[in-house]
Amino acid sequence: MRILHVCPLYYPVVGGVENVFRAVSEGMAERGDDVTVFTTTGRSLGAFMNPMTEPLPSGEEMIHGVRVRRFPYRRVSRLAARGLAEGWSALRLPKGDLLKRWSSLPWVPNLSGEIVSYKPDIVLAGHFPAQIVFDAMKAKDAAGFPLIFHTALHLDMRDLSHDAVEFLDRADALWVNTVHERDTLVKRGIAGDKLHEFGVGVDPVQFQGACGKRVRERYAIGDRPVVLFAGRRERDKGVFTLLEAMERVWQHIPEAVLILAGPVVRYTDKRSLDPWLKKYQGAIIPIEGFNDDEKKDLFDACDLFVLPSRVESFGIVYLEAWISGKPVIGADIGSTRSIIEDGRDGFLVGFGDSGSLASRITHLLEHPGVGREMGMSGREKVLSRYTWGSILDRLHWFYRHLSGK
Repeated sequence: MRILHVCPLYYPVVGGVENVFRAVSEGMAERGDDVTVFTTTGRSLGAFMNPMTEPLPSGEEMIHGVRVRRFPYRRVSRLAARGLAEGWSALRLPKGDLLKRWSSLPWVPNLSGEIVSYKPDIVLAGHFPAQIVFDAMKAKDAAGFPLIFHTALHLDMRDLSHDAVEFLDRADALWVNTVHERDTLVKRGIAGDKLHEFGVGVDPVQFQGACGKRVRERYAIGDRPVVLFAGRRERDKGVFTLLEAMERVWQHIPEAVLILAGPVVRYTDKRSLDPWLKKYQGAIIPIEGFNDDEKKDLFDACDLFVLPSRVESFGIVYLEAWISGKPVIGADIGSTRSIIEDGRDGFLVGFGDSGSLASRITHLLEHPGVGREMGMSGREKVLSRYTWGSILDRLHWFYRHLSGK
């Protein structure tokens, strides 16, 4: 089967959607299919808006059995496109919402033509509303191959317009992450048999050999309790809510350590974070970047994982904490409610509710047995539902069914 995956960014870029496309591409290649990824030379989403960021080399390379072709993207016309989109929307002309979204992510000249020329048996494209998703649909209209969208919708941040739903419905199938996403799209008029809740997963093998002791020794933590946050350090991810909560936690458990692992993308967030890091130097450990081996050690080192974010379409980091046997705390939003069972494998708190978050963190640190039980419940859930092996087996069958191969 000749499989084509189309996505804005791909490994070595690391992120939720990027990790999904890598896992699916390499998994399909391991199953004997011819897999190619069309992506851009971008190093991050921020690079599409920052002309000072040097792109990755264009061209073709093989990565773990997957042919990866990187296309240069255009920045020059984006200001004009954004102005056109804003003006179109202001005049309330048709399709203004989609035009505005279309202007917000990278352009690859003639990508639709390249997709048609490749002659794929099936295409997976994501994530909406990246411009390349529109290019994939244009190519489908020209060549007639089956097209799947990986949606990864952030429904707790913004609603979908009628135009967006209408566009998504043109795909042959939609890969949704959660029951919340599926139910929302059904309510908006998309047929249930077009929606497939494959979710996302982790590979338990990648977390074998984890050694939290290495992290504790490197940062001189010793046997102090550790709260871990892993993700972009920004307001919508809940990092400032967590900092406010930890101020209360430190009143009861002053020896607790907070690890903030992940990049700071926005200058405004960095400016807001710096006073916290200065005030609680020694109690807060910032880690800008980490590889896969360091990641599994971080999860092994912590006592609990906290990501009180409102911008998750799934939250694969919860799975990574669970496979490491750790309890989790997330924000009480639709997508996260679909993953975390409150009181069984973790806790849910209202987004921005630092008081409730502090109470839950304190409870888990003061009752480590409860945390261990929650962590093991989460691990059992991952092993039964969220391993890439089982997800890819179902997805591989579906690819063949849809393509007729």
